[in-house]
Amino acid sequence: MLVVVLIIGILAAIALPQYQKTVLKVRAAALRPQVDGFVKAQRIYFLENGSFTTDTSALSIDTETDDQHWYCGGSSDSRIHCNTDHINGLIFWEVWLESTGLQEIQCVAKTENAAAMSICQVDAIAKVLVNGDWTYFTVYTN
Repeated sequence: MLVVVLIIGILAAIALPQYQKTVLKVRAAALRPQVDGFVKAQRIYFLENGSFTTDTSALSIDTETDDQHWYCGGSSDSRIHCNTDHINGLIFWEVWLESTGLQEIQCVAKTENAAAMSICQVDAIAKVLVNGDWTYFTVYTN
């Protein structure tokens, strides 16, 4: 009986990290279409009003879901920065928008977490920078 419990414990110790990585990967992937929809809604708002908005409730999409929220700020109407909640404190998405038409989407991962880093690296076209505990990967820019 003790051997069976020991074997189950060893299998659980091996399986749990893989399970956690898979859950993180699924949650990050599920958020990507929301990021794209958010960018499109901001573009529509810009076309209608001549500037982007930091008021996410003014957009034509629902930016508040049960497990995810958008936060926006900016120094002017010509450039804003928005980001999502952190997923398990390990990964989040950032969007930079400028009235010149430039936009950039970044996947941001906790540097010390290999699973989060590998998730962001999948779609990355460039590794932007390491800033403290976070590594920024550009996944889209125009």
